[in-house]
Amino acid sequence: MRGILLAAAGGLAAVSTVAAGAYFANRAITPWKSRKEGVDILSYTDRQVVLAQSPDTLTPGTFSLYFQGNSGHARIGAITGLDPASGTVTRTVESVDYGDLAGARKGYWSGYAYPGPSALGLPFQELSIATPAGPAPAWLYGPLGSPGVANGIWVIHIHGLGGKRATGLRTVPAFARAGASSLLVSYRGDREARDTPAGKHTFGQTEVDDVAAALEYAASRGASQVILAGWSMGATMALELAVQPKYKDLVAGLILIAPVLDWAGTLSVHARASHLPRAAVKTGLSLMSCRLPSRWLGLPEPIDFKHLDWVCRAPEIRQPTLILHSKDDGSAPYNDSLTFRQRTAGETTVVTFNGAKHTQEWNADARLWESSVERWLHDQIGLGPHSPA
Repeated sequence: MRGILLAAAGGLAAVSTVAAGAYFANRAITPWKSRKEGVDILSYTDRQVVLAQSPDTLTPGTFSLYFQGNSGHARIGAITGLDPASGTVTRTVESVDYGDLAGARKGYWSGYAYPGPSALGLPFQELSIATPAGPAPAWLYGPLGSPGVANGIWVIHIHGLGGKRATGLRTVPAFARAGASSLLVSYRGDREARDTPAGKHTFGQTEVDDVAAALEYAASRGASQVILAGWSMGATMALELAVQPKYKDLVAGLILIAPVLDWAGTLSVHARASHLPRAAVKTGLSLMSCRLPSRWLGLPEPIDFKHLDWVCRAPEIRQPTLILHSKDDGSAPYNDSLTFRQRTAGETTVVTFNGAKHTQEWNADARLWESSVERWLHDQIGLGPHSPA
């Protein structure tokens, strides 16, 4: 009897592990559909907004505040007052782009800083790029001081998981001043381009084909050198394109912002932080990487986590690379960037930020972000303010 009970308990434990692993895997590959409005907006007068204190609202820098069910947007700037007794923080409102901030009571915080392409005050084109997954909208900005909207040196901005093209808007002006064109792209499953059949993402493994189409588009429009600026999962795709024989001569350099460099390791760190058993994590990774279980999960193909491990594959990268990463990034391990720098065959520079959340390095210290990028563009690419291509 005891043996039967032990066997039954073992079987139940195994079933429980598989169920937990399947839950973990499904959560990992399912993009977020919406963001919770968790910021309390208490008042707005004379370009000053009073908010409830939170880790987000207490972070210095420039941010977006979306409100009224995403129908309003304000760009929030410096902290001008703190009231510990009431738990409030007062911040400057740099602009209200649309919506009634005075009537808003809830909102959500974002690092986007600019809600759309016209908010930069720079000329741009709306484009549609033909990709293997279907048409993908894009924005194209030209360099300052140039009569056209494009020249020989392009920056392709690749947003991360759960993001949109607007991710890269905050950094376009720095590249325009340096003399580069900027192409901000969308890709399958990001709520702007065509959705994936089962609504799942593949950590950049299949999405990279859409970014490759953008690279082809840039080359067809006269780009002779392309810098890939990848944010988070966008860095995964930038790295993959940099080593493909077809593009390695076109890709002149990489700028990686808060890069995810090892997906299996990163997912494992997050799962353990959520107190998921190690066995369940291992099971979830196996489900995603095996053919039949991955199909059951809705993936178009198994995830090749070894191929997505750029900490190990770092020696393949020969282009000059700039990494901008916060030590306090809670999503993409900062130490992976340091290890990557040690292992790359090309010259890799890591610029360290403090106190910034994931992909919010520019928001926390725009001056450090832009000066680091401008210096790197000058030293590695030969670009400077109003440089001819």
